[in-house]
Amino acid sequence: MAFITCPECGRKNIPDNILFCPKCGFSIFNYTDHITAKKHQEEINKRNSARIKAEADKIG
Repeated sequence: MAFITCPECGRKNIPDNILFCPKCGFSIFNYTDHITAKKHQEEINKRNSARIKAEADKIG
């Protein structure tokens, strides 16, 4: 379990596995799920870019 800062109200040391910020009610679960999905997509994009570059380098 990691601790994050609520992006809505700024409360610190909120466990990243809770549903809502105890101070403002912001959906921590949806936020962390979104961030995880975004990082995953960025990694896929990076791999695809590297693959395309490698194929282009082979062609000349």
